[in-house]
Amino acid sequence: MLIERKSTPESIVAYVIEMIEIGRFPPGSMLPSERDLQAQLGVSRLVLREALARLSALGIVKSRQGKGSFVCDAPSPLAIQQTLIPLAHPVDFDKFDHLIEARAAIEGEIAFLAAENATEHQIQQLEEILHYRKTDLRESDIFSRLDFSFHLKLADIAGNSYLKLMFEAFEPHIREFLVYSSRSVSDRVEAMERHRPIAQAIASRNSNQARDLARLHMDACRDRLNQYIEQLNNE
Repeated sequence: MLIERKSTPESIVAYVIEMIEIGRFPPGSMLPSERDLQAQLGVSRLVLREALARLSALGIVKSRQGKGSFVCDAPSPLAIQQTLIPLAHPVDFDKFDHLIEARAAIEGEIAFLAAENATEHQIQQLEEILHYRKTDLRESDIFSRLDFSFHLKLADIAGNSYLKLMFEAFEPHIREFLVYSSRSVSDRVEAMERHRPIAQAIASRNSNQARDLARLHMDACRDRLNQYIEQLNNE
């Protein structure tokens, strides 16, 4: 089979993606050897390896030492995280507002599905996150870690791989947001307890209530952060 010559890493990346899309390179399959790809595409080893490195960075293929390159079975959060890098900007509070809006949309549906799909063991795991010592919350990093763990567990319980992927892709942005969110909280115990009604709605299998509470939680985060920003601007 004759293949149009590919002369740049970009064109090789596009070719491999096209082959995956049409099923020529299905998920989990091994790509042809570097020697075969060089012959098929008419490129140097250096250009091919750069293309494979880009595909690996995008989470599309992964290299196994001594075995070759394989198409990933599932999309990588890292691939989406890299796409979102241009949205990252130190202390850009406007972007935080957009992030909260996106989280409200995604996490509302995550909470809805979590209430429908949670097992008793998963409900117990969720409740265990909320079993903390109040004195621990004096440390902002512990507060932030518990907050993120709760929402990540919700994404896991929901059982929807696409929603979990999107949440995981937001992780660097959410963690940055939590740094400022923890500073804006005057009572961290009260702030952490706002997660409990969501957990209770999920345990009660009340999916609509879980969705509404998750969205209200995001609204409260926005209001608290905006008050903190206003306070900073007035200092």
